[in-house]
Amino acid sequence: MSLALTKLAFGGGVFLFGFSIVFFCLIVLLYYIKFQSLFFTSSKKKEKTVELNSKKKIENATVPTATSNDGELIAVISAAVAMALGTAPGNLVIKSYRRIGANTPAWRQAGRRDSVFNKF
Repeated sequence: MSLALTKLAFGGGVFLFGFSIVFFCLIVLLYYIKFQSLFFTSSKKKEKTVELNSKKKIENATVPTATSNDGELIAVISAAVAMALGTAPGNLVIKSYRRIGANTPAWRQAGRRDSVFNKF
């Protein structure tokens, strides 16, 4: 009976020792990551301020209105359709065109805009 208790006590000691080593390593890793973040956060803060300023400039910029010269737009559309179909642009005839509204919800459009602006 005493042999079983000594083995159980030894197993408990090994368990506690291993558990303490794991938590010690996790704490060391936590402080190591926090230490590294000191170097990288200062550069990210500068980038964010520049990014916010550039967005404000874009919002305040004037957007050119549509001109009466739609020939270029029709040429671009016909070239894109011809390339997708694999034919010559002269074989296509565009009779009319109109802008189609977005069918996606506003939250999805905002998410797409955020992901595109954050990547570049």
